[in-house]
Amino acid sequence: MRTLFRPCLSILAVTILAAPGGATAQSIDFRVDNVTLEQTIATTQGAVAPMMMERQQTHSPGSSTLILQNGQNNSARTSVTGSANAFAGALQVGDRNSSIAAIIDSPRSKIAQVQVGDDNSSIVAIVGGSDNTAATAQVGSNHHARIGLQNSTGTTVLFGQGGRNTNGGIVIKNAPRGTVIRVD
Repeated sequence: MRTLFRPCLSILAVTILAAPGGATAQSIDFRVDNVTLEQTIATTQGAVAPMMMERQQTHSPGSSTLILQNGQNNSARTSVTGSANAFAGALQVGDRNSSIAAIIDSPRSKIAQVQVGDDNSSIVAIVGGSDNTAATAQVGSNHHARIGLQNSTGTTVLFGQGGRNTNGGIVIKNAPRGTVIRVD
C-alpha cells in the first residue's frame, strides 16, 4: 500500500515546493488535529489493485493532466483549458471516490487532489490569473471539499481533511500575489 502513496507525496511535494516565497500578502491558517497522514498510512495494509486513468483533457500547450485510481466506482475528471504549462492531477485509493479539477485561463497553475478512503468527493477550480496552486488531501470517509480560486496570481490554497464525515469549502477571489491559505 505504501507504494501507492509515493505518487501522492510526489504530487503534494511538487505542489508545496512550487509555492511562492517572500509573500507580501496575509497568510490564513486553520488546523484540526484529529488524524495525520502518517498514522493513516501506518495502519493501512492490504493488496493493491492496478490503477487506472479516467477522463483527462488538455487544450493548452505544455500542460498535462494525470489521474491515478485504485478500487471500484472511482470517477475523476481533469480539464486544462487556455492555461499554458499548467498541471492537474488526482490520486484516489478506495471505493466510490470522485474528483473534479479544472484550470481555465490560468497559465502555470497547478492542482493536486489526493483522496484515501471511500465515498470522498473533491472539486477544485482555478479560473483566471496565473501561477496559482491548489491542493486537497482527504484521508478517511465521507469528505466533501470544494475549492475555488478566481482571478488570483501566485496564490496557494492547501485544504486537508481527516477522519469521517467532514464537509468544507473555500472560494478566493482577486487574491494578491503571495497569498497562502491553509485549511486543515
